[in-house]
Parts: sequence; C-alpha cells; structure tokens
Amino acid sequence: MVSRTEVIIVAGGQGRRMKTSGPKAFLMLACGPLFTHALKTFSKVEKISGIILVVPPGEEEQARALCRQTQGSGQVRTIVSGGARRQDSVRTGLEQLSPRTEIVLVHDAARPFIDTALVQRVRMAAEKTGAAVPGVRVTDTLKRINSENRVEANVDRRNLMAIQTPQGFRSEILRQAYSNAWKQNLTATDDAGLVEYLGKPVTVVEGDPCNFKLTTPQDMAFAEAWLGWKKKVPHRRKSGL
Repeated sequence: MVSRTEVIIVAGGQGRRMKTSGPKAFLMLACGPLFTHALKTFSKVEKISGIILVVPPGEEEQARALCRQTQGSGQVRTIVSGGARRQDSVRTGLEQLSPRTEIVLVHDAARPFIDTALVQRVRMAAEKTGAAVPGVRVTDTLKRINSENRVEANVDRRNLMAIQTPQGFRSEILRQAYSNAWKQNLTATDDAGLVEYLGKPVTVVEGDPCNFKLTTPQDMAFAEAWLGWKKKVPHRRKSGL
C-alpha cells in the first residue's frame, strides 16, 4: 500500500542574490513564474495527495492568482506565508499537513527542472528508510583555503555529494526534527540537516545534474538558454551518482 504523500514547495525567498526587488520564485521563466515549473511536475505524480505552497508574507493573493493560470495547480491544497529563514517557512508548511500524511517531500521552488522519476525515487526511498535526499557526485577539484585565500589542502571528493531537493521524510521524523530544532535553537541549510541532529540516518538516492538551483541572474539566463536547447533537441535525460 502506497503511503499518503504531500509536498511542501518553498517559494519564500526574497531573491537578494538574484538582484530583484520582488520574490525570486515569482520571476518569469519561459512561459510561467519560476515556482509553477516545479508545481506542474509534482501535479503529474499520481501518488501525491496535495501540495502546500509557502510564499513570502503578503504575496498569498498574487500566488493564488498565478496558480489559477497554471495547469495542474488543482493539487495545491493551501497557500501560506513563510518566515524569515527557509526552515521557518518549512515549519509553517509542516503545520498545514493533513494528519493522515505519512510521507512529506520538501522542495525549493528555485529548482524548476525536477522530473517525475526523481520525485518517485525520493518518495520511495523515504517510504522505505524514513529519510532520503537526491545527490550528485562532486566533479570539480576541491581545495580548502585560509583567510588569505591561500590553499591549505586538497579535499578528497570521492565521498562528497552535492545535495538537492526534493527531500523526503516520514512525516513523524520531520516533525520531530523541526520540533527539536525549535527547542534547541538549531539551524541547518536543508531539512536533512535537522534530521541528522536527531541521529537519524539519511539515505542518498540518484539525483539529476539538470536539477540545478537558480540563485543569480546568470543562473536565470542559463536556465532560459537550457530550456531553449531542450526544445530543439529532444532527448531522454540520464543522470548517475
């Protein structure tokens, strides 16, 4: 029996590094706002029961209007405002989960190029192990530097992974992790980090190099170019650890 799954899409960033005055997730990418690209993908996954969209405070009505124009937005169960930090926004999203939800996937809207196969890999691994994240192997040479920008050492990259979203968890584990973080005043750059504070194991599954995060104006330009190339050259994307 497949566990009931819900998704939290975090679209609460203000886009300071993107150098925009408005929310990053509302920037136009090709034919729609950035956050709608991930929304469309999740809406195609049959095993997902609902989507919770977390947006910056005051942007709820605009998000609802944009969702009404987006195919597949019927899966959006609620739209809520986030907090100052990413983990504050995710915590708000957790409060909106259905009591019957067994698996929760958390995804950054700034990663618009997920596909359904990646979503399913994470969901199934989370269902089996309790906590799962997608990752791709680091291919660049890594060096540790000092305060004067001088190389101190080379870093062995053989066991290093670049971690992506969506990240998947049994709902009780993620709730416990966020409750513990709140009580202990802990912070982490991703949801798995808070689960790791509990001493819980996190499984890494095959990620996708195309599932990159848009952070700067250069990233947006690259994304537009990549979409244009993808339309011209139909292909089946493959990725590996």
